[in-house]
Amino acid sequence: MDELLQNLLKKLKKLKGVSDTQSDDVFLFALETAINEIFNYCHIDELPQRLYNTAIMMAIDAINEVQANSGGTNGVESEVKSLTEGDFAISKVTSLEVIQGLSALRKASFIRNYSRTLNSFRKLL
Repeated sequence: MDELLQNLLKKLKKLKGVSDTQSDDVFLFALETAINEIFNYCHIDELPQRLYNTAIMMAIDAINEVQANSGGTNGVESEVKSLTEGDFAISKVTSLEVIQGLSALRKASFIRNYSRTLNSFRKLL
């Protein structure tokens, strides 16, 4: 699973245009969350190769949704959240805040665009 996560992480970072390792924890968390949602929805224990891109797209959507809600743009870490001029204060979005936002995503919104694809792999109990 670790090798799979590393390969998916490489693809995710390439698609997001990130080359450094600063946001790897956030990206890995998003990928693990997406994969676990696939496992839970489909009732499977192993990710089929045909769902690799779906897992990456789910992770990207989750990250983008959190960034949109927190005011972030492209990079995950160190986005300016607020700027005050009075005594000059800059507030930045941290990895922890992004991970907390990812954790707070409702399953319905997380799966909604992918149920049609995932239904092909879903096992009924």
